[in-house]
Amino acid sequence: MANPTLPRKDDLVGNPTAGTFKTALGQFFDYVSGLVAGMIQNTPAGNITATDVQSAINELDTKKASIDYVDSHKGLNSWQVGKAYEVGDICYSANAPNYARMECITAGTSAMTEPTWTGVGTYLTDGTVKWIVDDIRDGVLPGDIAPPSMIVRPGRVKLIGQLVNRSDYPRLWNFANTNGLATTEAKWSGGLWGLFSVGDGSTTFRLPDLRGEDIRVLDDNRGFDQTNITGNTTSGSNAIANISIPGGMTTAVLAVGMPISGSGIPTGATVSSIVSSTSITISANVTATVTGVTLMVTGRLLGSAEHSSIESHLHSGGFTTGTVWLQRYSSTSYGWPGSEVNPGTYNTGATGGPETRGKNIAYYATMKY
Repeated sequence: MANPTLPRKDDLVGNPTAGTFKTALGQFFDYVSGLVAGMIQNTPAGNITATDVQSAINELDTKKASIDYVDSHKGLNSWQVGKAYEVGDICYSANAPNYARMECITAGTSAMTEPTWTGVGTYLTDGTVKWIVDDIRDGVLPGDIAPPSMIVRPGRVKLIGQLVNRSDYPRLWNFANTNGLATTEAKWSGGLWGLFSVGDGSTTFRLPDLRGEDIRVLDDNRGFDQTNITGNTTSGSNAIANISIPGGMTTAVLAVGMPISGSGIPTGATVSSIVSSTSITISANVTATVTGVTLMVTGRLLGSAEHSSIESHLHSGGFTTGTVWLQRYSSTSYGWPGSEVNPGTYNTGATGGPETRGKNIAYYATMKY
């Protein structure tokens, strides 16, 4: 088949009725002008000058973007004029720091002029879109607890149990709410300091409080974590009342299904309900009436706090005949030398600081927002 005859540059082509009757060369330049106009923001094709064309060529040469890379990766997610963005969408820009990535936190349509991208952790309004600037070098997601640090880095917030506005930390609130990590204010105050709270229930929420705390991996039903509680039991009843937990905790740190044991508690009993901040029921009736009995509950809740303690043990001495001179420190503790006491077993005097802890260095605990 013979090749079709191509129009020469001076041939007239087009549709006279539609007003597009031009030379072939003229239509070619119109086509090229349209392409260049697409590369020069807000510039109609009819207003393109030689300077505009040269500027566009220089910009392409300066950026040296790999066409093969862009094609294989379906674009570079560069910020675009008048584009609809959804929450969670990301974009990049040659006008932002090369480590910056912007994430959409309020859905909308971008403006006709690119915003000025500011520092990491800042919010920007772009048309009806709202962005937050992230640092892609940190490798963490919103809600991740960052390693302890000497400073509070941009894009992170201290974990000191403060009430904050949901609108100020939308990604953190979404993380807490969608993952079931926001408890009531009462339960948070009762010992769930490692979780979020729902705050006022509408506009605020509370952050975890890690000040002065060591982080422990969750027991997760292994049975290692055990907590002593005291309470009142009544024979023939499954209720335990007036519960006290060291460190000012409440029954917020207990959960249905946790094994419980102690004097008067049948073997295999578990917590069956949390009645109030100071009372629970268990799966079997107790066999003794005791006021202030010490019981042991096995297990931990995610985000629950635990008071400092050491494993139960004694430092004792005793004698069976005669008398010995001991210095009396308190009604139950004695030391040498001092007053004469009768045969028996006596504890040594108390010693040590306000809590049990290893050597440590203090840094900030922060979370990415």
